[in-house]
Amino acid sequence: MAFITIAGEQLIAVKQGAGQALVVQNFVFANIPGLGIEPANRIEALPPAGQIVDTKAVTHQGYVNANQVVFSLSLDSTVGDYDFNWVGLKSAEGTLVACEHIPLTQKRKTAGTVPGNNLTRNFLMAFSGAAATTAIAVPAATWQIDFTTRLLQIDDRERLSNLDDYGTAAFYGTGFNVSLASATTYNIAAGVAYVSGIRCEKTALTALNVGTLPKGIWMDVSLQGNINGVAPVITFTASSTALANNTDGLGFKHYLFKIADIAASGAITDLRPGVTATQAEAEAGTSTTVKRWSPQLLWMAISKAIAVHKAEQNPHPVYASFAAGTRLLFAQAAAPTGWVQVTDATLHNRMLRVVNTATGGAVGGTNDPTVMNVVPSHTHTFSASGNTGLEGAHTHGFAGTTSASGAQSANHTHTVDPAVVATTSDSHSHTYTDAYYSGPSYSYASAVPKRATAGALGSDDNGSTAYKYYETLTTSVDAHNHTVNIPATTTSAANASHTHNHTPIGTVTATAGTSHSHSFSATGSVAANGGANWTPRYLDLILCAKA
Repeated sequence: MAFITIAGEQLIAVKQGAGQALVVQNFVFANIPGLGIEPANRIEALPPAGQIVDTKAVTHQGYVNANQVVFSLSLDSTVGDYDFNWVGLKSAEGTLVACEHIPLTQKRKTAGTVPGNNLTRNFLMAFSGAAATTAIAVPAATWQIDFTTRLLQIDDRERLSNLDDYGTAAFYGTGFNVSLASATTYNIAAGVAYVSGIRCEKTALTALNVGTLPKGIWMDVSLQGNINGVAPVITFTASSTALANNTDGLGFKHYLFKIADIAASGAITDLRPGVTATQAEAEAGTSTTVKRWSPQLLWMAISKAIAVHKAEQNPHPVYASFAAGTRLLFAQAAAPTGWVQVTDATLHNRMLRVVNTATGGAVGGTNDPTVMNVVPSHTHTFSASGNTGLEGAHTHGFAGTTSASGAQSANHTHTVDPAVVATTSDSHSHTYTDAYYSGPSYSYASAVPKRATAGALGSDDNGSTAYKYYETLTTSVDAHNHTVNIPATTTSAANASHTHNHTPIGTVTATAGTSHSHSFSATGSVAANGGANWTPRYLDLILCAKA
């Protein structure tokens, strides 16, 4: 790395003290065997003449800024051939002002059809008042490839981006806070801030004598440097008048911002805008002074809040209405996200039943709800009994029931086959009581039975008084049948074990003369064929539990 020698530094001091110009005339090239690293003490002299391979006059010189100047030399393809590993700058007095140790480099000139090479060597010298001391009034941009403009554009683009984010000014915590030290001396705290997009950082306290009051404390920020880089330069000014942004004589732009007002009484008004929260508060999202945050800190707080939100197990409890283990039915093929299908075999192929007890989730029953023939062929047995009336030609009524047990389906039909017949004994008698009348003109043989209430007086056909007699008589009846008619079919609604009441009432028919009564009983069976297949409509659901 190039350096100014001690001899060169002394020469510069002499020239500056005498007000004389420092003239750098030549580039010196040497090939020094066993050349080591550059001396830390910067004590170096010109090499022996036998090691110097070339000496050329400076071809171009210019200033970069007030404290930096550059000297250049172009070696075209007519120069050579030699190798060098040392380059120095020699003044008009023959003093080695600066030098550099470099790797061995070849310089070749064109030889016939073999082209030579071109080299350009540059020396940048930086010292206070360099431009004035060397009397160089020409900027380097006039003869060198100008990277400065491009670099300054990049720097300013970054500044403008920061300006968009932070605004005209933004301060972290107590950074650059003004406080009274003593009398007219005020302290400006260390810290970090952004002024017009330039990041400003001070690591030490600054004491400022403000003089007579009232005054405003202004912060002056500019980006200054060279082609190797720029850095913020921060100064403070106490002024009773407003200050404005400006550009100095070297082209550096200065941005000013008032950070405090000090009244005649010494009272301080803090004018630092933007960040009153600390960076730690912003990152933790704990500060409540959001309206005074810079966009950058606001973004930091939002980012932190988002990270905390994502890390929470249940960031939206108001929407988490289902606790883990909750079960629901879903009309879809697979469990939705966050749910797990319950595959318990005891819960497969079940109908749903609504209950008003605390037995939700219980299972019961034994039959498959989707069986096809739920009413197999079966028989209903019945019994019936009754009494006849008390007339001649008449009917006998009876009422009977049939019963069945087992699982039945919906509406179905029972067929009676064959007809049920109740038969009396082959030969029997009917006993009954009746009354007849007997008077002066009547004999027993000619007595005509009359209907009369027992014990009452009646009259004969001639109006004569007659006396009423009672007698119990028995008559024989030939063997005959009483037929009980039951309808061919009966229909019943769906039920489990149930009873069928058969209507109309069966009849017993008797043809005979005198009044009599019949006692009878009958038994039989009703055969029922299996009903139509029951195929209920259904929707397959899956039971899932909240994970």
